[in-house]
Amino acid sequence: MRGGLTRIYLLYLTLLLTILLFATGTGKNINEKSTPTESSYELSIFVIPSYRPIDWGSPSMLIKSTVNSYMEASFNKKLYPIGHLFIELINPEGDLLIRTSIASSRPAEQRKMVLGDKIGLAMLGAPVAGRMESKDELARQIDKFAKRGKISFISYKIKPEAAERVINYVQTFSSRDSLGRSPSDRYGGSFWPRFKGEGSGCSAFGMAALQLTGVNIDNPEWYIEVDVPFDLVGGVYNNGVKVRPMSVLKRKEWHNGEGEEWKTHFTHFIYDPSYIYEWIKRRLCGEAPLEGFSKSYKRSVSGRIFEGLEIDATGLDTPKDPIFKSRERPSLFVD
Repeated sequence: MRGGLTRIYLLYLTLLLTILLFATGTGKNINEKSTPTESSYELSIFVIPSYRPIDWGSPSMLIKSTVNSYMEASFNKKLYPIGHLFIELINPEGDLLIRTSIASSRPAEQRKMVLGDKIGLAMLGAPVAGRMESKDELARQIDKFAKRGKISFISYKIKPEAAERVINYVQTFSSRDSLGRSPSDRYGGSFWPRFKGEGSGCSAFGMAALQLTGVNIDNPEWYIEVDVPFDLVGGVYNNGVKVRPMSVLKRKEWHNGEGEEWKTHFTHFIYDPSYIYEWIKRRLCGEAPLEGFSKSYKRSVSGRIFEGLEIDATGLDTPKDPIFKSRERPSLFVD
């Protein structure tokens, strides 16, 4: 009888410990879908770093480091030589609604501008042909870069009304007018996709989506801002001037920002996927505080697990401003 009571007691204790284990979340399997909090959606920003670090210290360092990254990517037949950023939106039921970004549709066009047309550092803002990437295409890239250990993400839990703004933004940006034209046909580093009719770069496309939800995107560790000397701008952007790559290689510093913009210099501002990637990694390895974020995991189509960050942003007020606005500051790169 005593042995029977002992077995019942042990069974009860095992059951109690099992309940406690799952109650504290310690036994959560990362293969399982987490239960959505009320009706929150999840907007994720995925980042892939450049193959070699891009050095923005000077025009010379920029072109050297960019060429090195392109050469390594070309040698290995890989995409995104200077990094990439794309977004994903999931509804409360766990269904994928959006996974997309914008990319250059004709990479050779950029090489021709630099080597043939010799537009110099106008390449930082000059528009080229663009296209929207598909869910399946990016699923393959997630798997490829997860295998290399070179992809991460930040996931934000957002309100339904914030998610609706993101959906409207993506649909409008990628839709075509009566003449068959779409903002997504133009890819460039000086565009901001929330300005009516403008194209976008990949990082601007994702950051604009995040901004629409009320998340503060003004993080100096995510972007670079430099004043580009206008004598390094050529082609149609500077009276047909030819800027040879060697002229850029010889320039050891950026402009000091004094003088009239578009005559002495122009200010180039861009979110850098590699900067965001390194920002995430510093928090994942404990080198920087999490600041309200927590570690999270995602799984690629072939089952590869990779780390990122997540945060609950449902407490933020959803902005009421228009999704698309008129550009205030003129730019030579925008019609």
